[in-house]
Amino acid sequence: MLDKRRILIVGGGSAGWMTAAYLSKMLGPRIDIALIESPTIGTIGVGEATFSTIQLFFESLGLTEKEWMPACNATYKMAIKFVNWNKEGKHFYHPFQRYDVAGGRVMAEWWLKLLRDKEPFDYSSFVVPALCDAQRSPHL
Repeated sequence: MLDKRRILIVGGGSAGWMTAAYLSKMLGPRIDIALIESPTIGTIGVGEATFSTIQLFFESLGLTEKEWMPACNATYKMAIKFVNWNKEGKHFYHPFQRYDVAGGRVMAEWWLKLLRDKEPFDYSSFVVPALCDAQRSPHL
C-alpha cells in the first residue's frame, strides 16, 4: 500500500479554502491536505464578487444552497450597473449572464445587425437588466 500523499496550500482566503475543500472532496482519504494562512492578515474585503456559478462548485462538494447561503449571509451578484456611462448620462448593465444563442449566433451579433441604433445592448441581449431594475432575482 502506498503512503498517503500530502498537499500544502499556502494562503487562505476564498481561493485557498475552496481549493482545500475541492481537493479533499475529490481525492478523499487518499490525501492529507494542510492549509497555512497568516494569523496577522485579516480579511482584505476588496469587494470580491461571487457569481451564480458558485452553486455548481458547492454542488460538487455535496452542499445545497439551503445549507451554505444563509450561513454565509450570501446573495448572488447578477450585474454591475455603470451609472452616467455615456455623454447622455445613461446607465449600462454588465450582467453576469451567458449570451443566449439564436440561429447559431449569440445575441450580441443579432443586436449589432438589427437593433444597434434602436435599443440598448444590455437590455436587448440579456434578461438581467430588467430583473435588476425591478429589484428581482431569477431565483425561485
